[in-house]
Amino acid sequence: MLKHVQYVSKRLRLEITDYTERAKDVQLYRVTKQTQEIIQGKHIKKDEDDKKRLENQISQLEQSCAKRIEAINKAKKKLRHEIKDKDSENR
Repeated sequence: MLKHVQYVSKRLRLEITDYTERAKDVQLYRVTKQTQEIIQGKHIKKDEDDKKRLENQISQLEQSCAKRIEAINKAKKKLRHEIKDKDSENR
C-alpha cells in the first residue's frame, strides 16, 4: 500500500512537471498571423470564400469553353459547306 501511494505521488509530481513545461511551451510559442487566424476561426471563412471564388471561376471557364467549341463547330460546318460547293463547281 505504501509503495502504491509513493508511486501515485511520484506520478502526480511528474504530471505537474509535465503540465508546467507544456504551459511554458505554449507561452513561448511564437504566434504568427496565420496561427491567429486559425485560433480565431477566420481560416474557415477564408477557405469558404476561396472555394466560392474558384467555383465561380470554373463556371465561367466552362461557359467560355462551351462558347468557343460552338464557334469552332460552326466554322467547321461552314468550311465543309464551302468545300462541298468548291468540289461541285470543279466537276
